[in-house]
Amino acid sequence: MTIQFDNRNILIIIISLTLLTLIFMLYGTGASRILLGLLVFLFFPGYTLLSALFPKQGELDGIERITLSFGISIAVVPLLGLALNYTPWGINIYSIFALTAVFILVNSTVALYRRSSSDSDNRFKPSINISLPRYHEMGILDKGLFTVVPIVVLLAIGAFIYFNIAPDQGERFSEFYLLNTEGQAIGFPDHAVLGEPVELVLCVVNHEYSDTTYRVIAQINGVEKAIFLTDKLANHQEWQKSISLTPMVAGEGQKVEFWLYRNNETEPYNKKSLHLYIDVLESSLAD
Repeated sequence: MTIQFDNRNILIIIISLTLLTLIFMLYGTGASRILLGLLVFLFFPGYTLLSALFPKQGELDGIERITLSFGISIAVVPLLGLALNYTPWGINIYSIFALTAVFILVNSTVALYRRSSSDSDNRFKPSINISLPRYHEMGILDKGLFTVVPIVVLLAIGAFIYFNIAPDQGERFSEFYLLNTEGQAIGFPDHAVLGEPVELVLCVVNHEYSDTTYRVIAQINGVEKAIFLTDKLANHQEWQKSISLTPMVAGEGQKVEFWLYRNNETEPYNKKSLHLYIDVLESSLAD
């Protein structure tokens, strides 16, 4: 039994699903995102390219189109990713999807145009034969495609699912740094007036791959002056706080230190503190 389809309708469905996948990429999770992603990355690019290059019936048979669609898709998507590496957007799931979607939409548009400009009797019409192909009757090329491509497709599907489900964990660490009041990591104050505040910005970024709370102890010449507590920070979440410290003793080269602690740990996160040196002047000398 053979069921025949109109390739125009298939291309329109591909365009619709590609646009729909954009919504799932931004807002979807789990199985819906993975299933649509598999089609967009592993089948649609090759199928639409073949439809644009070979719009006529008889140029490629059904098995060759399907197997080559997977093979070409698996080859094209990494090349698109390589091209993105030389652009300002870089390589990430969203930029790869966007470029792949453009590739699919352009090929689909060309395929629809070439289909409409060809004779209706010669247009490619996909069909499904319910009976399984007989392996011993296939040619050498068909046997090779029939054997190798499913294995490659299964490996690609497994890799795609793994990299979407497996947590993207790298090195665990916490960022801790100072900024001036203008949000820059330069131009820190090097002098102050006795009894007047020194203003800075504390910054902490969590890269621990788990929710983490922090506290920062500020000292001047080894004397504790203030403790600052963060909220519970999710992975990759940043915390910034404008602070002010008031030196109460005049003198040159006073060391202002900041020590970072994670959760309820009693030992500081870093072996060395963040610090700077300031000269504290009497108000009469500052005038």
